[in-house]
Amino acid sequence: MIDKHFTEEHQAFRQAVREFISREIRPVIDDWEQAGGWPREILPKIAELGMFAIPYPEKYGGLDLDIWFSVALLEELCSCGGFGFPMAMMVHAYMATPAVYRWGSEQLKQEWLVPSIRGERLGALGITEPNAGSDVAGILTTAVRDGDEYVINGSKTFITNGASADFIVLACKTDPEQGYDGISLILFPTDTPGFSVGRTLNKLGCHSSDTAELAFEDCRVPTANLLGEEGQGFYYIMDNFQLERLVASIGTCSCADWIFRKTIQYTREREAFGRPISKFQVLRHRFADMATEIQAGKLMAYQAAELFAAGHNCVREVTMAKLYCTELAVSVADRCIQAYGGYGYMEEYPAARAWRDARLGTIGGGTSEVMREILSKMVIEGEDFREVADASEPLPSVNTIFEMLPERFNPDRAEGFAGVFHFHLTGREPGEYTVAIEPEQCRVEEGTLGEATCSITVDSDTYVNISTGKGDPQAAFLSGKLQADNLEALMVLARCF
Repeated sequence: MIDKHFTEEHQAFRQAVREFISREIRPVIDDWEQAGGWPREILPKIAELGMFAIPYPEKYGGLDLDIWFSVALLEELCSCGGFGFPMAMMVHAYMATPAVYRWGSEQLKQEWLVPSIRGERLGALGITEPNAGSDVAGILTTAVRDGDEYVINGSKTFITNGASADFIVLACKTDPEQGYDGISLILFPTDTPGFSVGRTLNKLGCHSSDTAELAFEDCRVPTANLLGEEGQGFYYIMDNFQLERLVASIGTCSCADWIFRKTIQYTREREAFGRPISKFQVLRHRFADMATEIQAGKLMAYQAAELFAAGHNCVREVTMAKLYCTELAVSVADRCIQAYGGYGYMEEYPAARAWRDARLGTIGGGTSEVMREILSKMVIEGEDFREVADASEPLPSVNTIFEMLPERFNPDRAEGFAGVFHFHLTGREPGEYTVAIEPEQCRVEEGTLGEATCSITVDSDTYVNISTGKGDPQAAFLSGKLQADNLEALMVLARCF
């Protein structure tokens, strides 16, 4: 596939990855599937390839490369013959370590991110619990402050790398009474006393990665292991979902392309009624459909990647790509099983594994049903959707709310933060405002003045409802009605009033 995003450097990197996969992974992937895991000695080797270093600055051992190097790597890695091992690597590289880089202290970065980039440590993401999957606010694992430590109790399940990880980016309730706002992320070392792996789960597919149940019993970790701020964990998780879902789109589409190509090769060699079955029109047209759908999936994922890399809010595009590509991978694998005939149902042929592995994509990182619900809100309500306010309680104007900000400002909550926020209001009361936060005061002016620490675009009615407590900021952020290019700064601003 010719694509404008891939330069000669990208293609040279792709070729190096392809050769590595052919030499180091494809010959042993069947053994790893049988063993239910992979050997740790592969980690430093794949780290030398640059998989864990691509997006990070050189000061941490990174390569500081653009997103298209990641796309090339993911496409080749997910063509290795099984999705389990690639999934384990993707969890480490695109879910666990990004949280340490974005929200960890410098000490945590040096202690955990740097060796993770070198392939010396493996990370996992600990969110899902027995009674809380897509409903992140329903988690019950707690982290209670005791001096300069958190005491952690609870359990997690369906955790990829859970049995082999050196650290877990762990979602906990630091304030159980606050719902979404009571969730925090904590870097949890797995050698902490009181931690145990309950059992390694026997999955339908992705056998070459471990998935585990985890238990935490009076586990003590330093409060310095907090990632970002207390109470902001839910928003960090939601923010990182876009990268997770983008990676899933690219990976599953590549898996579909791999089994599609393997199946074409098989049909050229398999004969029936005196000729290769690839000559039968019913299969030829089926392959034409699949080729078209795979191309469409790649282009959707590439568009989402381009927008994501440019810093745009791309919830709509990423959600569409995740929904389409993950379901496409299942559909393609299913049709490929049919092309293999009875052999497609046999474990020694690749189509069966491709189907089993692909099935996870429609569940992990947000189910297809959740993707459809997000898109329904965006497509049906769209930009014209307005929060319904209580008619008996007149709402203030946008201008009035901004005029009141200096009076509502609490310098103690700002904790010395200084920043400039540009607000771009659309809809019924369009306008632009600058909110400057200084250690002891808040200034508001019309227009956009100075260099922005954070730019915020939001529908005016949505902003009024959020400011008066009648709207849900998380729902507005997920639906794209509130867009911000610096989530951390936005969280600081929210707590100042």
